[in-house]
Order: sequence, then C-alpha cells, then structure tokens
Amino acid sequence: MGISADIPESCCSDEVIPVAGETTATPKAAANRPAALPMCMIGSWRSVGEFTTVKFYTDQEPMRFSGNGRVLEFRADGTGMERHDSFTLTSSFAGRTLRIVSNGTMEFKWSASDSAVTYIGHTSATITFSYYDHRGLRSTQPFEVKPNLNEVDPYTCNSTQFAEAGANGYSSVWVRTSGPGVYGQ
Repeated sequence: MGISADIPESCCSDEVIPVAGETTATPKAAANRPAALPMCMIGSWRSVGEFTTVKFYTDQEPMRFSGNGRVLEFRADGTGMERHDSFTLTSSFAGRTLRIVSNGTMEFKWSASDSAVTYIGHTSATITFSYYDHRGLRSTQPFEVKPNLNEVDPYTCNSTQFAEAGANGYSSVWVRTSGPGVYGQ
C-alpha cells in the first residue's frame, strides 16, 4: 500500500505514554539582604546642642560639658564621618571655665533600626583633644579608635532634626546641613 495524499498519516501511536509521578515544588531560600538604613538619618548634620560627662581632672569626679558645632555625616552604605573643626566643649570648676577643643576627623561604620543607631566601630581617626583650664593648655590626647565599639543609642529623627542619647549622660541635637544626603543635595 502506498502513501496517499487523501489519507492522513497517524501522528501518534496508540501506545499509552505513562505520566510522570507527582513532583513537589521546593521553595528557594529567602533572600538574605540586610534591612535598609533609615532614610531620615542619611545626610549631613551639625550639632546645635551636645552634653557629655568627662573626667577632666584625675582627682575630681567627672563633670558635665556642653558644646555645639560638630559635623556628622551618615552615608547610605553604612559608613559615616565625624568632623571636629575647633569643636569646643565647656564646663566650669571652682568658678573657672574648662575647655576641651578638638580638631580632626573620624570615619566609622553604623547601622540603625527605626529607634536606635548602632555605632559598629571606628575605621580611622585624626582627632586630637586639647584640655584647657585657667592655667592654659593642660594636655593633648589623640582620639582612641575602637574598631569594635558596638555602641547603641536611642534616637529620633525627622527631615530637619536628629536627636540621640547615650551612655554616661550623653545627649545631642543635630540640624540638617546643606551637605550631601537624602534631604541635602
């Protein structure tokens, strides 16, 4: 018998093809990506009020100092910078003014939740502190770099103001500058 154009060829054999067994889908592992840093904090800030406790004299209790004008920058990659341009903290003792004047920069790593900032550690620093009383310069000390700092401070933040508190009575209020950042340039 020959092939005829009038009779279609069979496309399939009459043989039953077995169906594969049931398969179960296996979920992929969840993406392990760190949470984004709070956008509110990203950018440049200048302190308008800082309070801290410092042991100025070795034979006296720690004293409360205040100042303003330090610059802080939080970057979106989890790094930051603190700049001291003749940043001055003042206090008084026995009716006389005490001053701590600092100059230089410090680089750091950070992370944050919506209510606490963690200063993970310092990566480098050129800051020096000069201690003055009524007699003049008493000593100069370099900033101590702490790569494993892990300091956690509660904070509040909005588009124009950042406030934080820390150990030993530290507190600060910062205002946004025109430096780079989410709300800056």
